Amino acid sequence: MEHFTLFPIEHHDLGDLMDWKDRMSDSERSYVTQILAFFAQSDGIVNENLLERIEKEVPCTEAKYFSRYQGVIENIHAESYAIFIDSCISERDEKRRLFNGIDSIP
Repeated sequence: MEHFTLFPIEHHDLGDLMDWKDRMSDSERSYVTQILAFFAQSDGIVNENLLERIEKEVPCTEAKYFSRYQGVIENIHAESYAIFIDSCISERDEKRRLFNGIDSIP
């Protein structure tokens, strides 16, 4: 049975993963992983704060509905960053450090 999916994430199409491994320098990979770690963590924080503040401070039902929709989009972003980290980084300890970037990256 077919069903509607707003943002389907069926498989990881990371065809340029070879560029990640072979064409990027260590410093370029480090720079990109720091950015991914930041966004993987911060999207969740922003999403929680946004939803909490809107629910408390905005009486308009339509605005609350829109903020919940925005929350769905932020969750998709966070999942995408996590997929990138999981796919590009092979070392388990480095993955853990990046996924816990809010605590482990200055």
